Amino acid sequence: MDEISIREEILRAASVQGVALEELQEPNAEDVRERLLQRFGKDLRYELNCNNLADYVAVQHPDSWIWVEEYLSTEPVLFFYDDERERSVFRFRSGQDLVRVIKECYGFVYYVTNETLDYVVCHNDHDYILGAGKAKAWVESLMPRHEEWVRSLKTNK
Repeated sequence: MDEISIREEILRAASVQGVALEELQEPNAEDVRERLLQRFGKDLRYELNCNNLADYVAVQHPDSWIWVEEYLSTEPVLFFYDDERERSVFRFRSGQDLVRVIKECYGFVYYVTNETLDYVVCHNDHDYILGAGKAKAWVESLMPRHEEWVRSLKTNK
């Protein structure tokens, strides 16, 4: 069986959920990535990714991939992922629409921002959710969940 690309997976999940989305065309998609790198990147020689954020907070928890639902509003969001071959950036009409799609997809590293690029939220493949810009304080507020999870791991040994 052929491996489905992340882009194809997002389009499939959006179709299943009945969610409308727009795939940004070049050069707009690269412009979003470059502007986020300029604003939130640690080392401008590299792509913006979870390991290249300058000022952020991170929290680890196995359910953190879905917590983005709590932060996102009904306003449009931009969504992209790590893949050198696929440079897609998708615009969703709302954060809730994005979450419906994420819930339908297999897991992958993803990034979410708003149209004014005030924040970036990243979820990586080690169950960390990272927030920079306006999302930094929100991710910091998640720390008690992380601490409770760590305590439960110690208790269940």
